Amino acid sequence: MIIKPHSITNKQRQEILKLVEENAESISVHVYDKKSPIYNYLKTREVIKIGVYLSRIGSTGIDRTNIVLYTNDSGTVTGFILYHQVVNQTKDVAIICTIVSDKFRRKGILKVMMTELQNDYNSISLSCFLETTTIYSKFGFQIAEQWQTQVGMYYGYFDDGKIVTVDDELLDKTEPVLQALRNFQKNDPNWKQTVIVLNQRNEAESKKVEDFINKNFTK
Repeated sequence: MIIKPHSITNKQRQEILKLVEENAESISVHVYDKKSPIYNYLKTREVIKIGVYLSRIGSTGIDRTNIVLYTNDSGTVTGFILYHQVVNQTKDVAIICTIVSDKFRRKGILKVMMTELQNDYNSISLSCFLETTTIYSKFGFQIAEQWQTQVGMYYGYFDDGKIVTVDDELLDKTEPVLQALRNFQKNDPNWKQTVIVLNQRNEAESKKVEDFINKNFTK
C-alpha cells in the first residue's frame, strides 16, 4: 500500500530508522560493508541524519522533507523514498534515499513508489552507486554527472537547484555520533588504519565513477 503522509507516526518513524540501520551502507556516500570495524559508527551517522530529515516532514519551510511509504498488509513499512523539493521549484525534487526491505525486494515495490513520484513531479534527481544505475535507468533516469563516490542521475530534466540538506559538521557534533566515534576508536586498536582503508576505498570508487563518466558520457 502506498502512503504519502504529511506526518508520520512514531511507529512508522521507528520502522523507517530500522530499515536505515539495516541498509546504511547502501545509502552512504562512503564505501564500506557490515564487516568493517567502522560500520557501526557510519551506520549511526546515517540513522541520525535520516532522523533529522524525518523531523522535517510536515515543515512549511524550505527545509521541508517529503516521503513516500510502502506498507504491507499489516501496516509495517517495507520501503520508502525520502525526498525534498528544490527551492522555489514546486515540480522539481531531489531524492535523499530509497530503501526497500531485503525481505520484500524484487516485488516491484521500488517501481510503484517511483511511479508515484514521476506522476507528481517533472524533474527528479538522485545519486547512487555505479552498480545500481541500471536499476534507475529502467525507470527512465539518465546519467548526469559524478557526485563524489556516486553517479548523479535525473528523470525528466536535470535541475541542480538549491536544496536544504543536513549539515555534516553539525551532524558530527551530535552526542550519538560522537559516542559512536569514541566506541569505534576504543574497540578498534587499528582504527587509524581502518580510516585509511575507508578513504582508499572511497578514492577507488570515485576513480571508477570518473572513468565510467569519461568513457561513456564525455564528448
